[in-house]
Amino acid sequence: MPREEIVLVSDKPVRVHEEIKDGKVIHYFYWHFDLYKPYDYEPVNVREIEGGVQVLTRVHWTGLVLWNSPRVLEGKPLVTFVGGVHTPIIISENWDYYVVSREELDIAEKLALKFLLTFIELMKLHPWPEEIFKDYGDLIVEEPPPPEYEFDPSHGKYVVIVGVWDERAENFVEEVAEKAE
Repeated sequence: MPREEIVLVSDKPVRVHEEIKDGKVIHYFYWHFDLYKPYDYEPVNVREIEGGVQVLTRVHWTGLVLWNSPRVLEGKPLVTFVGGVHTPIIISENWDYYVVSREELDIAEKLALKFLLTFIELMKLHPWPEEIFKDYGDLIVEEPPPPEYEFDPSHGKYVVIVGVWDERAENFVEEVAEKAE
């Protein structure tokens, strides 16, 4: 029996690892390799909020992305993955973005951030028809990924808010800063 999806995807991975941590479900979309390394696990965490959902993802291990205005179909956010590196991109109703960094980024982090922001700009031009988004329940395995791939938001050095900057976004940025201290 298929497990419940937390999003709908445009590209299916090899499998999806499910981890329940502190009452939150995280799905790790897995590919055998990406452009520069084997074993690619991309975490997606859907956060239910009053009046809708937010989605939390990461970029290059130390960047957190809070998608504050996701487009939803059948109650689920829509996710695509950047070709080659599989960075999750949540299809958004609002593509405005804000970057908050708590420390200086190294060159790799700056490049990853620039790549993400460029891709967000390109996303504004794509219509993203809903019929390309599918379920993936048949790919879910009930086990976390290997420990070295664990999604730990306290390791976030910077936060990108995509969508509306509001009190919820501000609270999230404060929460990340508190956990990092």
